[in-house]
Amino acid sequence: MLKGYHIREYRQTDQEKIINLYARTFGKDAALKFENRWPWEFRDNPANKNFSSNNWVAEYNNEIVAHLGALGALLKVNKKIINCLWAVDLMTDKNHRDKGLAKELYEKFENMQVDINLMIGLSIPTRKIALKRNWQEFRIDTTSIKVLNLKGLLRFIFSREKFNLSFSWVSLVIGIILGLLINSLKLFPGKKPLNKTKMDVISLSNFDERFDRLWQGLLKEHKIIFVKNKEFLNWRYIENPNYKYKILAAKEENTILGYIVLSIDKKDNFKLGTIIDFIALSNYPSANKKLSEEAIKYFKQESVDLILSTGLGKQQKKVFSENGFIDNLLVREHLRPRFFLKIDKDELKKEVLKNPDDWFISNTYYDLFM
Repeated sequence: MLKGYHIREYRQTDQEKIINLYARTFGKDAALKFENRWPWEFRDNPANKNFSSNNWVAEYNNEIVAHLGALGALLKVNKKIINCLWAVDLMTDKNHRDKGLAKELYEKFENMQVDINLMIGLSIPTRKIALKRNWQEFRIDTTSIKVLNLKGLLRFIFSREKFNLSFSWVSLVIGIILGLLINSLKLFPGKKPLNKTKMDVISLSNFDERFDRLWQGLLKEHKIIFVKNKEFLNWRYIENPNYKYKILAAKEENTILGYIVLSIDKKDNFKLGTIIDFIALSNYPSANKKLSEEAIKYFKQESVDLILSTGLGKQQKKVFSENGFIDNLLVREHLRPRFFLKIDKDELKKEVLKNPDDWFISNTYYDLFM
């Protein structure tokens, strides 16, 4: 135990102190959003019901100086459904850094005895923590982008304070320009006719029982995939207090074939469109095609400068490529999330890490909805 510090589980009386810590760490505006989402994120998440605790704090002189939270999730691995925990909202007061508090908090997190611990390394310190604690980086190299307004995108990139002609930013610009040139030189063959269906694309305001039936089919098609049902989908995309998503679904008569979830973030005069979640039954390729086309149309109507997609499966990647998305090494290295896992059981580790192509993963757990 670190001298003077008390590492313990969260108590209800801690919330105001944690919000104050968030404000000191990330600013007052971010803290207001954090306060707004707190009950939704930690209390209302249906997957968190499987765990007795999902927040830990470091206390010093009756003040909260560090925090780590956890989001529960269910993961299907081959024929098994296993419990997982995502590490989220790690923060340490600037006056108490380099004391080993993050290490202590992660020890509490890892002692929850779930099958898989997960995190997204959004910052260099977070990645260092993961590697020091023998977490394993797992590459999901399916980040792709579609440029709708090149002038607006380049203006945004070059105006950023962090740009500073660093190698990573320059390589991103080169990757984008290279991708656009390659796309312009492609000889696109005539489009193959797809299966004729009475398919419609509809806009959604909630998820009903039809999505439970959809996910029963999807779980059979994919080896490794996070489990979702109508309860989870409504919590994640409808009840989120800070974000409103555009949700489209493909349906044939009264059967849901797939859906796509979209968000738009604006910074200064730049608009980023993100494909948060996108999946359809594999025997309906027309659903993937139609949903992707409707998503692009929506982003164009909203004057989005750039569309970003991370993760997803082969079918989605194929329709993105057909629609002019850029997916090359330079773009992926700059924009891909750093995905880390900790698995103690050797047999499970082999199953999970054997082949990245076995995974279907979307932005559901690591878009910046937090």
